[in-house]
Amino acid sequence: MSSATDADAFERYCLSMTDFYDIADVDAEARRTFLNRTSVTLFEAGTVGRGRSSGQSLLRTPGTIRRSDVDAIGLIVDLGGFVADCDGRDVSSRPGDVHLRDLSRPSHGRLERVDLINVMVPRDRAPEWARSGDIHGLSLISGSPIGGLLTSHLARFAEVAADLTQDEGEAAIAAAFLIAERAFGRIRPLSPEQAAAIYRTVLHKAGRIIDTRLLDPDLTIESIARAAGVSRTTLYRAFEARGGVLRHIQNRRLDRARAALRLRAGRNPTIAEIAWLHGFVSEAHFSRLFRKRFGHSPAEVAPQSLVRSDRTGRAAGPIRHQDVIDWLGAAAAA
Repeated sequence: MSSATDADAFERYCLSMTDFYDIADVDAEARRTFLNRTSVTLFEAGTVGRGRSSGQSLLRTPGTIRRSDVDAIGLIVDLGGFVADCDGRDVSSRPGDVHLRDLSRPSHGRLERVDLINVMVPRDRAPEWARSGDIHGLSLISGSPIGGLLTSHLARFAEVAADLTQDEGEAAIAAAFLIAERAFGRIRPLSPEQAAAIYRTVLHKAGRIIDTRLLDPDLTIESIARAAGVSRTTLYRAFEARGGVLRHIQNRRLDRARAALRLRAGRNPTIAEIAWLHGFVSEAHFSRLFRKRFGHSPAEVAPQSLVRSDRTGRAAGPIRHQDVIDWLGAAAAA
């Protein structure tokens, strides 16, 4: 909503926030230019939303709490920066920091620019550690590895939430609180299902790191674990079903080398050059691994230019089967 298209935008926004916060410190000029953009996806286990708005103060007073129908635990990624008093705990947030909120307790925050990702779960659906401990106002700085992992998970969750099923959404919420439990030091033994949820998040983030640095000669287990914010042991377990981290890297390099072979102009660059560019010590070593993965030698991969000349009638049409095959192969390897 925007004051540019709705003169009552600010008042409507305040009314929509009644159960959450009282809005303050928005002067007349800011009200005339007020802007808010919020999206929320609802799951049975809780909600995830992204909110962006003009600068304001958010007050959850004892009076707000008494009239509110909301009794929830919130996990917040702050992307704009703010200062707050959470029932006596001072909070100074930088963009990317993660925060815990107990909506049964008062808070007063000032945000010069609102940009938040917020996961909220009803108190009776929240994990015990979040309900029984003094978590209100706890913060996790963005520069910490585990903080980066949690921020990445929550940002991705908010991005795709509208396309998730109920079960997928609830699993994403559970994974968020499991990572938060580790990050805030509230550690307890994990069930197999909980461990699997964390490993899926690690696998997604580490896989993106690997793809970004796939041809970097300094890519190591240690550097991937450090960038993903996890231990080597957790990283190994996350990739166990894929044959291990090094096998995954090898397979991704083979996939990319195969794509390079198909993009050659005739026979240039050579197989040996492509092998070297993709981190293989020799053409023979590359060819042996290539045949093991794809069932044929690199020399049998026809460049796309030859495929197009042999299949002119098909490749020019709207259905590009080879493009679909390539996409499926990339998706299976991802």
